Amino acid sequence: HYHLLSTEFLTDEKQEQLAILHLLNQIIANKDKIRHPLCIHIPEIKFVCPDTSTGYTVFLAEQLKKKLATIRSIGRGICSIIGSQTYIGVNKEIINSATQLILGSLTPDDTEAIAEKLRWDTRKVKEIGELKRGEFICLQLRTETGDPIFEPLNAMIKPP
Repeated sequence: HYHLLSTEFLTDEKQEQLAILHLLNQIIANKDKIRHPLCIHIPEIKFVCPDTSTGYTVFLAEQLKKKLATIRSIGRGICSIIGSQTYIGVNKEIINSATQLILGSLTPDDTEAIAEKLRWDTRKVKEIGELKRGEFICLQLRTETGDPIFEPLNAMIKPP
């Protein structure tokens, strides 16, 4: 069985964002009590942690980055999935704390920003540009050499 905690019914944007942070704090504080796998999904992170953070969102982005890193290091069946339909506009500290980046069809601006960040050659940029709806590329950002692994997502999902 599973439980779903949602911020859908919170009407205040600040309250919704701080509720996410509070939930992460409680997960970390009670990590020893977790008996089943836990998956945290935060859709459209760019609204929670925009790239041009001001005021409390600067604090929020820093705290979320720390909490997600802590959750990632706990292991033991806890994972997080953080989504956004765009790369540009998401706080780079949040993106840099990820272990995997799954890319679908991107705008030219997003492709250019990612290519510059990861120092892609033209072959990789062309491959991203040719993705069709429902096709994805998975980047493993944390590797022993520090270099991203670039491969089609379907190469990572293989039947048993």
